[in-house]
Formats: sequence, C-alpha cells, structure tokens
Amino acid sequence: MTITLKDVAMLTELPIDGDAIIESSQKPLNGWGQFISERLDINIPEEASEGRRVPPLHKSMLLIPWLVRTGGEFPEDATDAQIERYARIYLICLVGGFLFPNKSGGNMHCMCLRVLLEDWDEIKRKSWGSACLAMIYSELCKCMDQKRK
Repeated sequence: MTITLKDVAMLTELPIDGDAIIESSQKPLNGWGQFISERLDINIPEEASEGRRVPPLHKSMLLIPWLVRTGGEFPEDATDAQIERYARIYLICLVGGFLFPNKSGGNMHCMCLRVLLEDWDEIKRKSWGSACLAMIYSELCKCMDQKRK
C-alpha cells in the first residue's frame, strides 16, 4: 500500500491541477536574507541571538519559530500591507510545518519560500497537492538513509 495523489487530495483538499511547484536553486541576486527581508518587511540578523546556536537564516534554511516571534502581534487596526505580511507569515508556517515538514522540525528551505512570496494569484495556480506528495516521498527516502542524523 502506498500514498497516492488521490489520497493527498482527499485528505488535504489541496489542488492537484495547476502549475508545478518548481524549486529554483538559483539564489536571488542579493541573497536570501535580503530577498525575504524585502518581501516580509523584517530584519534578519546575521548572527545567532542569545541562547541560539545558529542565526535565523542559516545554510539557506529559515527558522520558522523565529519568524513567528519576529512577526509580533497582529494589530487591530492593521493596514493592507500589514495584513498581507501576516498572511504570508501564516502561510509559511502552515506550509513549512504541515505540508512540507522535514526532520529539522522548524526550518524551511529558502527555495520553497520563493514560491510563497510570489503574487497571490500565482500561488493559487500551483498544484499544492502534487508538491505535498513529492515532499512526503522525498522525506521518507531521507528517513530511510541510516547515515543521516
């Protein structure tokens, strides 16, 4: 027995038709830190904060719990720009923690973030169910590798 695309579609109600989600391995011209900072209007420190071993952005992985803490409280009188920012942070947490989990338990690769920081209409056109299934199989293969920590 195996997990199928139909299973993913039924369990998650994610779209399985649409554009494929392709991770671009090409870094943005000014680096991932600036790319994410500009789109989410946040400052990503280059050094680890007190009590942390690594900075929030380390080896092209963004620490999702740090992003949640940095996002702060949602103001009652939020502007449209603030609403969009919080919606994107929520979407990153949902996708990174639920749809595309990995063994790190809280990091999301920046290549995945690129898709989530696109135009909203572009995000809706993606086949999220297919990407979820691909990620499940990819992570299962990694878990089976006895040499990995």
